[in-house]
Amino acid sequence: MGTPDYLAPEHYTQDDQNKKLTDKSDVFSFGVVLLELITGKLAAFEKERREYIFLTIWAVPLLKQILDADYQDLDAENCKEIFDSKLPNNFEKNDMKKLIYSAASCVYKPAKLRPHMCERVKVLNGDMEPKTIWVRSDCKYLYNGSPYAPFPQAQGTSSS
Repeated sequence: MGTPDYLAPEHYTQDDQNKKLTDKSDVFSFGVVLLELITGKLAAFEKERREYIFLTIWAVPLLKQILDADYQDLDAENCKEIFDSKLPNNFEKNDMKKLIYSAASCVYKPAKLRPHMCERVKVLNGDMEPKTIWVRSDCKYLYNGSPYAPFPQAQGTSSS
């Protein structure tokens, strides 16, 4: 069943009788892993001493800046905070855009609008344009930190 940090939010919003993992919840989990690769942070990480935050919530304002822009300058100062500090400065920008669009479409779209894994593979392989899975109007899903109900508190964590 996975750990709470990787479970799709809709899993928490249904009553206990109807909780099911689906292919769309697998897509969500894959998006969390992509965010971990981009940021170098864990799915739930210590923001301050003994204060934890979910990566999916922390990344929202940073991804919104990138996805809202007409021209994504991944070298811009406002983008540097989202990227893993261990990445070399000369990372492949087109590959990073593929990861960003893929992660956003997997994590921030409601379950029924999340792309299928085969679309993820096409984007990551370069066989499909990344923007086709995240259009500018999709940024509405990033408002208020997440389109979902708040995540339940993992043991010993807080989500703010």
